Amino acid sequence: MTARDFTLTGIWLAVTYAVDWSQKLRKGPNIYVCKAGNVTHELIVAVEGVYTIKRMSKKKRKKILLQVFFVLTIFLFYQLIMQIDRKIDKHRQDVKEEEIWKFSRHEPNGTLVFDAAERPKFCNGCFKFGYRMLKEEPATCQNQENIHLVFLISTTPLSLKKRMIIRDTWASYSKKNTANIRYAFLLGDIAEEGIQEMINTEDKFYRDILQGDFPENYYTLTVKTLMGYHWAAKHCPNNTFIIKTDDDVFINIPAVLDMIKKHENVLQSSIGGFCKKDIEPVRDIKSKYYVSHVEYPRKRFPGYCSGTGYVTSINVVKQVIEVSRNIPFFHLEDVYIAFCLDHLNFTLQNIEGFNTVYDEDEHADLCELKSNSVLVVHNFKKRPSFIKEIWNKHCDI
Repeated sequence: MTARDFTLTGIWLAVTYAVDWSQKLRKGPNIYVCKAGNVTHELIVAVEGVYTIKRMSKKKRKKILLQVFFVLTIFLFYQLIMQIDRKIDKHRQDVKEEEIWKFSRHEPNGTLVFDAAERPKFCNGCFKFGYRMLKEEPATCQNQENIHLVFLISTTPLSLKKRMIIRDTWASYSKKNTANIRYAFLLGDIAEEGIQEMINTEDKFYRDILQGDFPENYYTLTVKTLMGYHWAAKHCPNNTFIIKTDDDVFINIPAVLDMIKKHENVLQSSIGGFCKKDIEPVRDIKSKYYVSHVEYPRKRFPGYCSGTGYVTSINVVKQVIEVSRNIPFFHLEDVYIAFCLDHLNFTLQNIEGFNTVYDEDEHADLCELKSNSVLVVHNFKKRPSFIKEIWNKHCDI
């Protein structure tokens, strides 16, 4: 039970005591009845306890009054917390734009790198990637001549269940990172020592986590992806293809390998996935994808490929790394990568099969999700274990 659940329980009990006590005193003990299974019995006992309080001993009455006082105190405390939460939410909205802007204008060590009223389209060395690798697994790309495809999987510290599901399902094609398919999970720095210790233990066992010394949060996803790109460029062979994806995604590995064979030439100068061109930024401050006019003053993005999954060659990865130092930071990772491609005069390739969204009503037959026309299936955040159900489904395909 969370702190908020506990507090809500206290509110419910306080209301129950107040309402039922008044009902009992006015109408008698046999009038008020609440039918709710076991809860009914508990409520009636509680109400009877209040109703007969005058016939109890002084010690007993004091105990019950203290209990009621405690419940009401929790209620008032909850009201205070809710007020604080509302103030914090408002404060976050007020400072969100400012904080992202500060991050975008500074090097990792905090040095101001450009001075402008709004984010420029191009700069001269304003975004130098100076983050250290806290966890680096060079062995993931050993036996380089056999490696064909590497997955960079964006994850969060507490998403152990999601990582375990991926390891047990589609990432098992890697044979624990010894086959021609490899994978690595991407993480930022974690302030909580206890959680970091859990990550350390997990990595000692699986050896599949890459971690950088940048803050772990939604607004550093661009840095997280660039960390993965830097690592791949350093450790993986020149004929490798790279797919960046998320930890709530099912990957149809056989179909992906077939897709790469068909697109391997065009991917030498492009990124492929579910790609849109000429898109308007989201200007709604309440949206997760909100972009202010300061962060991006132009009316439309040149385009981008959805961050749930996009593929490219190691050749493009290396050139993105090279040009990124001159492309000012932008907090939407998939859009930022597209900015780099736009400056390189590379293209976005919309590839069928990258935009399959799981819907229980539409996909009653799980074998549809394992067909050769489906590459990436996402939207598993509510029930990530469904990835395992797709994986375990036997299909004659």
